[in-house]
Amino acid sequence: MEHWYGKAGGEMRLRPYFPKRVLLSWSSGKDSVWALHLLRQQPELEVAALLTTFNSTADRVAMHAVRRALVEMQAELARRGVVVRAPSTILRWLRRSGLTRKKRA
Repeated sequence: MEHWYGKAGGEMRLRPYFPKRVLLSWSSGKDSVWALHLLRQQPELEVAALLTTFNSTADRVAMHAVRRALVEMQAELARRGVVVRAPSTILRWLRRSGLTRKKRA
């Protein structure tokens, strides 16, 4: 995607536009689907991935008890990957993926 921008002297040029990448917390329910729909309407945002947590014993979504296979199917249909990480590694994954910035000193 490209956008026009002005330059001193009135000259207009095209420059690449990179939307802000965001991670969407995904419970697999209707509210998550609605949030994805609304975010996709924002040209300045790009949903990079869906984040969900699973119960390790039952291998189901912690919030709605939906099977992992169904969540993976939802992500495939939404053309987004599902991020499955232990809570302690989520921030590290976000930083490596460029979805968050390190704190400034």
